[in-house]
Amino acid sequence: MFRFTIRDVLWLTVVAALAVGWWLAHSRAANRHEAVIAHAERIRTVLIDAQRAYEVSANQFFQRSHGGFLPQEPDWGAAVTALDALAGMANAKEGGGN
Repeated sequence: MFRFTIRDVLWLTVVAALAVGWWLAHSRAANRHEAVIAHAERIRTVLIDAQRAYEVSANQFFQRSHGGFLPQEPDWGAAVTALDALAGMANAKEGGGN
């Protein structure tokens, strides 16, 4: 019959603690990744809505001023591209971090 010594119990405790620690770190990283992606999508939606609202008001201003000068438009494409790049980096990190 096998008897456990204190050394065996200590080794079992170390192995169990390492496994639980790894599992907690891995699950928290996955949750953070999902939160970053969701936040980036919300920001992207807000930017697209803001772009549409700007275009509507710019068109209304242009129509009211009968061909007046419009100021330089914000670069909405660059903002959306930056958010897409952020999402791509997060996806690459998730795929390469395993």
